[in-house]
Amino acid sequence: MALQGRVIDLITKKDTLVDLTERELSEATARTAEEQARLTEIQTKAAETAKIITDNLPSLQDIQAAIDKAETIEDVKMVLSRLIKVLYLLTQDYMVKI
Repeated sequence: MALQGRVIDLITKKDTLVDLTERELSEATARTAEEQARLTEIQTKAAETAKIITDNLPSLQDIQAAIDKAETIEDVKMVLSRLIKVLYLLTQDYMVKI
């Protein structure tokens, strides 16, 4: 009888351990999915930021040409506005990484 009781206890403990292991695996899988979703979100935002920077950043030659041919304050404002947008985005991206 005592042996049978110990066997039943061992089986119960094994089942409990299996249940715990399955629950831990399920939780780990859920965490991994959340982490993957967060990583995808970060990558998407980085790609969007890179596109905005690329779209707003003229070449160095274009900047120099725009400054050289600027005849009005509006011309200078346009060049400065584009450069400020890029500077802001780069600074914001840098601050997020810190």
